[in-house]
Amino acid sequence: MAERRTPEVAAWEPRVRLFGLVVLAVVPVLIGCGLLFTFVGEYAGVVVAQRIAVGVALAVVLSAIVVCRRRPPDGCLLTAVRIAFFGTYALVAVAAALTARNENWEILSIPIYLMLIFSLHALYERCTRRFEAFGK
Repeated sequence: MAERRTPEVAAWEPRVRLFGLVVLAVVPVLIGCGLLFTFVGEYAGVVVAQRIAVGVALAVVLSAIVVCRRRPPDGCLLTAVRIAFFGTYALVAVAAALTARNENWEILSIPIYLMLIFSLHALYERCTRRFEAFGK
C-alpha cells in the first residue's frame, strides 16, 4: 500500500538534503583548515601555492553546499559544478606533488591530500545525486 506524500514529509526533504551535504563537508573542511591554520601545515612546509589550492578547495565546498542545498543542479549549473570540483581535484593533486619535494613529510602529507580529494568527490557525488521522495 503506497502512502500519500504529506506536506510535512515534503518540507523535511530539503532539510535532510542540506544536513547530508553539511555532514559530508565536515571532512574536507577539517583537512583544509588543518593544512591552512595549524602547525601541521607549517611543519609540512606548505607553501603559498599549496595554501591557495586548499583555499580554493574550501571555497568549492562552501559554494557546493549553497548551490546544491535544495535540489541537484542541472544544465549549465551542473556543468559549472563539475568544472569546479574536477578543477579542484587537479589543484589539490598539484599541491600534493609539490609536497613530495619535502622528504620528511611526503609519507604523511600525500595521504592527507588524497583524503581531501576523496572527501571532495564524496561531496560532489552527493551534490549531483537525485534523491527519491521519502517512503519510496
